[in-house]
Amino acid sequence: MPVRISEPLSAGAADKDRLVARMIERYVDRREASVAVYDAYANWCSAPEAQRSRSFLAYRAALDREASAATRYGSVIEGGSEHVQ
Repeated sequence: MPVRISEPLSAGAADKDRLVARMIERYVDRREASVAVYDAYANWCSAPEAQRSRSFLAYRAALDREASAATRYGSVIEGGSEHVQ
């Protein structure tokens, strides 16, 4: 049975909910980027000689995307940590 709230959430609670949702979204983005790095590394390691350079470039691109995702996640955490207790 779904829970019914008789009163609307306060503005502060709604802001907190949005912040937590953004934190979770950025965390998932970072984790997905980490998995992509792992996969790209495995592809690079197992690539035939003729494809090794291309596989390495794909690995480096995955590392860059992971670093960007980690930065975005960190920004949300740093910016919101004082609001979520």
